[in-house]
Amino acid sequence: MAVGTLMGEPVVDELTRKYMPTFGYVAAAIRNQRAVLGLTVDQVSRIADVPALFVENLEQAVPTRDMKALFAVFSAVRIHALAIPPLPGGPIRGNIDLDAHLATYARGEANR
Repeated sequence: MAVGTLMGEPVVDELTRKYMPTFGYVAAAIRNQRAVLGLTVDQVSRIADVPALFVENLEQAVPTRDMKALFAVFSAVRIHALAIPPLPGGPIRGNIDLDAHLATYARGEANR
């Protein structure tokens, strides 16, 4: 939902939160969110101040080590890269219920 423009590009009023465990998910999230916003690759590259080829590579799931550019693209398409906090009690041993863990974290009870 565009609420205005910045440098001739649409600005939305909220971030889209995404869980992206692999570059395939990153590619799909960027590609889909860009389409939702109605932006071209060139527009995203101008907003993020990165080469259009960088955006194209991200959308094709080409891994990158350039975190600054990656997060600039996330910002340009209004994606918040979600980091999940560690489980209380140390490393995971066996299966976990991620929904229960996130609910505990949301209640402010994690890592006590």
